[in-house]
Order: sequence, then structure tokens, then C-alpha cells
Amino acid sequence: MKIDLNSYIDVMDVIGYDLFIGPNGEYYKVSKMGDNRINHNIWAEQYFIKNNDIFIKIKSSNLSTILNLQSATELLIHIFGFVYYSHDNLLYKPIIKIPNPTYFNKKVAESQLDSLFNIMIYNKENPYNVPFLAGKEYVYDYVECEEKKSDDDEKDLYEIFKKLL
Repeated sequence: MKIDLNSYIDVMDVIGYDLFIGPNGEYYKVSKMGDNRINHNIWAEQYFIKNNDIFIKIKSSNLSTILNLQSATELLIHIFGFVYYSHDNLLYKPIIKIPNPTYFNKKVAESQLDSLFNIMIYNKENPYNVPFLAGKEYVYDYVECEEKKSDDDEKDLYEIFKKLL
């Protein structure tokens, strides 16, 4: 199967995909939800190869050892600030991994939150009850919020979502 390393801006192009969200909020398709032929780590390795093999340079330095970053996925998230968006294969619940700011002071950008919120809404997921993983431990456990009230508009809900992080 061919790996798609293109970036996408329009959320309509990535509905139904597991993906990465780049530092500027752009989407990168990894695979269709439930399709395990390409995973995030395979995609991340190919991304690094395309971008001058920076993964090998980092892995050969002490940087990844010091931080205990074991995979291309972890490097992409914690060093380059990407957001990981995938799904549990049994329950199809979202799994989100975000940069741990204690590693390189990388934080989730507002543009990434916009993109994450949009893809979750289009995939008919509840963005208010999702685990956000940062590093080896849960930094943000399940974030919970009251269900949408009929008089709330989407902008108000998004403002609540941003404050959860």
C-alpha cells in the first residue's frame, strides 16, 4: 500500500482517517480507520526519510536515549510538535497523543486544536470525553464536559474544548 505524505488543509479530505496533525494544523493521512496495513510509526519513518533522514540523525544522537523516545512516532510528536490521532480497533474510540511540553517546550497549537476539534466533529466523536496522552503517562486524563445543550452554539463548545487543555 502506498503511503500518502501529502498535507491536507480541508477537513473533508481526511474524514474517516487516522492521521497526524502538523504544527500548523495541517492534516496528514496515515490510513483509513481500522486499516492496519500502515500504522503511525511506519508513516512517521517514511516522513523522516522524505525529509532528509532526520530520524536517523536524531536516533544516532543521545537525544532520543535521554528522553526515552523509542519510535519515529514519539519523535514526531515530542520533538516536532505533531498531534497523533488514531482509533482503538475494537471500540473505534479516538486516541490522541500530544507533545509533552517538558521535553522541548512543544505545546499543542491553537491551529492544531481547531483541526482536532473539526475532525472529531466530522467523524461524529465527542471531543469532550477523550484521553490526551503526552509522553509515557497520561498528562491529561479523560477530559469531560457537559453534553451539548440545545442553546449552545459550536463556537461556545469549541471555547470549552480549548480550555480543557
